Amino acid sequence: MPGKRIDHGLIVSLNVLLLFAVGVALVAYQVSPLRDPSFLPQTANAGARVSWLNPEWYWITTVRILAIALATNISLLTWSHWRGHRGGLSGINRNPKSFYLKALGLCGVWLVVFYAFWYGALFFLLWQYILD
Repeated sequence: MPGKRIDHGLIVSLNVLLLFAVGVALVAYQVSPLRDPSFLPQTANAGARVSWLNPEWYWITTVRILAIALATNISLLTWSHWRGHRGGLSGINRNPKSFYLKALGLCGVWLVVFYAFWYGALFFLLWQYILD
């Protein structure tokens, strides 16, 4: 059966990564200075209300690691999906350059997912006034 060869471990790990991303977003929402009634935007007092979460590089590193993991997982799911649809890609599979086309496609998928999550998460952290 085409399409039945997708590894279930990749789907489980994708679900775990998405739950982790939601957890990071909830923590960022809870420690945001916007929850403090005395906070005034544009007064150079942005940052987490919890002192040990205050360095910006903690947030940036966490988001970067999560973006890399999500992009890699979705790229591997794409590769697994392409591997399961050999009949649907028969024109590409007969092409001697098919490996390069698939590799280029996977790099494109990885870059799109990485930058979409990376910029989305950074804008969320900026919106919550966690980052300056």
